[in-house]
Amino acid sequence: DLHPFEVFDDCSPLAPDEVELEYCYEIERVDGKGTEVKSGTNGYRVRFSKQILNFKNIHADNARCLIIEGNSMEPVLRHGSMALIDTSPAPIEEGEMYALDYYGQLIVRLLFKLPKHGIRLHCYNINNYPDERVSAEDLDHHVRILGKVFWHATLI
Repeated sequence: DLHPFEVFDDCSPLAPDEVELEYCYEIERVDGKGTEVKSGTNGYRVRFSKQILNFKNIHADNARCLIIEGNSMEPVLRHGSMALIDTSPAPIEEGEMYALDYYGQLIVRLLFKLPKHGIRLHCYNINNYPDERVSAEDLDHHVRILGKVFWHATLI
């Protein structure tokens, strides 16, 4: 059976079973030295189902949206895909997908733990993006795990 759908725009109020999520995005630094990752509305609203958040046991305040740029995670996440992350603190789960602030760049990678508290970053597109190793020192100063990807969608 087909279910009716509702058309809405940015001026439409949220439905009782929806929440509005913030974006994670890159902006150019004021000093002109690259980019940095920020979180906020960025002028856009993302509506998302409370039911899915409840099913995944994620509080709406800990969910963020990001748009995938580039082809590093193809064929799973294509350029322009939307991903949602859970930003609540939790131990890394081996082989799961995470969003990172990587020296001011917003990236998504599969994470694997390394000895001495480092991590290995893995892409699906290994022909163009070989694995990278991040030391514990870099995790303390230059690389920040923003959250675990729990949902994604792709326009074809």
